[in-house]
Amino acid sequence: MLWLEESIIDLLLKSNKLDINIKDDVEKSALMHAVFFDDPPFRIIKLVLDHNGVNITLKDRYGITALMIASKLGLTGLVSILPETPSISSDINTTDKFGRTALTNAAAMDHEGTVRMLLGLEDHEISIRYMYGRTAFMCSAKRNHVEIFEMLLAVTEINSKDTEGLTVLIHAAQQYHPKFVELLLHRKGIDINAQNKYGRTAVMYAAKRGNKAILGRLLNHQNIDINIKECEGRTTLMDAPELGYISIVRTLLLLEGIDMNSKNNDGWAAWIQAARNFCTEIVQILLYQEDIEINEENNRETAWTYKRDNEYTEIVNLLESHHGFKPNLNHKEFNRRRKESPASP
Repeated sequence: MLWLEESIIDLLLKSNKLDINIKDDVEKSALMHAVFFDDPPFRIIKLVLDHNGVNITLKDRYGITALMIASKLGLTGLVSILPETPSISSDINTTDKFGRTALTNAAAMDHEGTVRMLLGLEDHEISIRYMYGRTAFMCSAKRNHVEIFEMLLAVTEINSKDTEGLTVLIHAAQQYHPKFVELLLHRKGIDINAQNKYGRTAVMYAAKRGNKAILGRLLNHQNIDINIKECEGRTTLMDAPELGYISIVRTLLLLEGIDMNSKNNDGWAAWIQAARNFCTEIVQILLYQEDIEINEENNRETAWTYKRDNEYTEIVNLLESHHGFKPNLNHKEFNRRRKESPASP
């Protein structure tokens, strides 16, 4: 049909014996094919839509409708035509086998005009979820289209979570979108401390990924709780030393109320995390904080008994030079091991 002249198609459509809704081997109808291949001003599509028996809500084997195809392709002009079809009202919120709607497709492909057109239709449902429980708004947070994000932000619940427990704010922090984070933080009621199913927050992801632009915006929010722990007992301060982010450690230590002595489920504080990863400069920064505690034994092994090699000697020297250092059994045990090591001076 797609390669026939418009006049021939018109003649075929007038046949009393024509089944306009018949599907091919992949369960696509004539209308679906027309949407794929017809170009503006969509004369062939209009001919098909004018047929009395056309069913616009038909789905192919993947549950995809003509409207979904048009939305994914960004055919805003065609999307504006489809609402004139009587059966379209039941198709706006239809989902495919993956849970995607026309709006989800348009947002995922950065089609601003199509998103605006769909949001203007009556009865559209913004909170429909597709894979992993994500909405069109969450989908837009993983893209980089500010205008689409702002349109969806204006009509969506900002603190809803997907099946992983991720909010839009956490998605934006993960995807390195400081503008999206800024827009969200200006919304009243934003839950800046929302945790995913692993207990991680947006600020934890920003710190762990070394994203200073996003981290700065999050830390400036009045409701930020910097000492929240995730499922393994780790705080935001514990992530930065493990990855060697010196500037981020300095930034976090300037925060009022930061708990530098908090321990994870293994009994390790932030400075021990840094020591275990040979981050000497971070160990030095943390050890010389006024309220640092270095003499408490953790639940298992302390950092200075955990490893013994040349790289670790420098950190041991920092510990021994600390004014609050008090040798105990663990220190003696490590010193014994260090003396036994062939690499010891």
